[in-house]
Amino acid sequence: MADDSTVVDAQTAPAGPITQIALRFLRALQHHDEAAAASELSLVGRAYFAVHDETVLYQVMRDVAVHAQLDQAGVCTRAERLTAEAVVVRCGVANVVVHVQPDPLTTGVQLARWHVRGDVYDGPHTHAFTTVVL
Repeated sequence: MADDSTVVDAQTAPAGPITQIALRFLRALQHHDEAAAASELSLVGRAYFAVHDETVLYQVMRDVAVHAQLDQAGVCTRAERLTAEAVVVRCGVANVVVHVQPDPLTTGVQLARWHVRGDVYDGPHTHAFTTVVL
């Protein structure tokens, strides 16, 4: 069980359409605000980080930022829905695909690397995912 030092609230799902969730997630990563990024995760992700320390949170979020190539990208400014669970976010001239669970009970960004297999964007892009085992 998480203690008072938990940086992620597992109970509070991110609000808004999946495009806004994906955009807030990448913007938080660009600002190196791992806790804010984690608050945009699906229930499974929020629950995972609610019981792990900041070191694990930082490791996973930096891994996501590397795969999404956010250090080379410009500011993330807009997002467009691709499918029921995929969003492309425009970051400068780069496109980053983010997978977001739209279900009202489990809404939020999904980080598993297997989401990349079902690539849904035709054009140059990166993906927001992690290879860190969760």
